[in-house]
Amino acid sequence: MTEWSYGVTTVPQRLTTLLPRTLKSLEAAGFDSPRLFVDGPYSGPLPATQRESPVGAFGNWMLAAWELYVRQPHAMMYAIFQDDVVLCRGVKEYLERCEYPEKGYLNLFTFATNEHMIFNKPRGWHRSDQLGKGAVALVFRHEAMVTLLQQAHLVHKPQMIKGNKNIDGAIQHAMVRQAGFVEYIHNPSLAQHVGRIGTLSNPQHPDAKTFPGETFSVLSLKGLAT
Repeated sequence: MTEWSYGVTTVPQRLTTLLPRTLKSLEAAGFDSPRLFVDGPYSGPLPATQRESPVGAFGNWMLAAWELYVRQPHAMMYAIFQDDVVLCRGVKEYLERCEYPEKGYLNLFTFATNEHMIFNKPRGWHRSDQLGKGAVALVFRHEAMVTLLQQAHLVHKPQMIKGNKNIDGAIQHAMVRQAGFVEYIHNPSLAQHVGRIGTLSNPQHPDAKTFPGETFSVLSLKGLAT
């Protein structure tokens, strides 16, 4: 059985708005009872880490990555979701049955500017344009997570002018430019970004046009759906 460590980053103002839909979708995808990383106070039934003094979006994401690893340092797979994403059904089992790309990491959200990379391509994993667009649903195998946590760019990012923004770009810089890993996207997109405005008041991500919907069982791509 594949050992996973996974969680969701969120903020108090989304606990009763976007987060419930995300949690319901994650459960249908196989990621039930994720650990919440709340950048602020939280009181609820799920296991959670709350930050009484908020650290911002990037800080919350990086601390979540570290905590997932520290709590389960021998897990085979790690996943970090943001609180405004939905997935196809059965994604977790599907990922366990896929051949994981060597020296790569998985972006479940196929960003609109990346969809030309999978046009007329077979179903499955393909190299992205390596620009690191979208960090709403990222999956790392053990080697990739350990590599991520070692990168100097992520250590120095809080000192930068936009130190709390551009999580996706920071991960891409660390993994692709510094560590020589490859970002992979999926045809079709396994995730959709549903937040109207990002946590950092960034413009809404354009929809992934290839996303088949929350009710679509991705296991059907392997002939496993019931």
